[in-house]
Amino acid sequence: MRIDIFDQAVELAANRTVVLHDARHAEIVCTRGRIWITVDPLRNDVVIDAGKSHTLEADGLVFVTGMTASTVWLREPLHVPASPQARPAMVLAAAAAAASRLAARLRGRTIVDGAPA
Repeated sequence: MRIDIFDQAVELAANRTVVLHDARHAEIVCTRGRIWITVDPLRNDVVIDAGKSHTLEADGLVFVTGMTASTVWLREPLHVPASPQARPAMVLAAAAAAASRLAARLRGRTIVDGAPA
């Protein structure tokens, strides 16, 4: 059974854990207490207090544990930022699209010395 707990508050008693699956780029906001976040298998542990948040950067099982009685808000991302490796390809694609639009505008026009006649 899968229960969608995104975009709502989740109450965690001290030492209780909620496990998330496929939560890459989700934001975990601690609104009360203190929580401990672990992403398996990375084991990049993060501890956050009330008023702080953490965005998950990797896939895997995510364990969110209340170190004290806590309230967390789990938000799905509205926009997933492109990875640094994808940015050059995005720039090239945008340039190619701009060139294609320009070529479409110039079709059918006579060009003399680099300017439309």
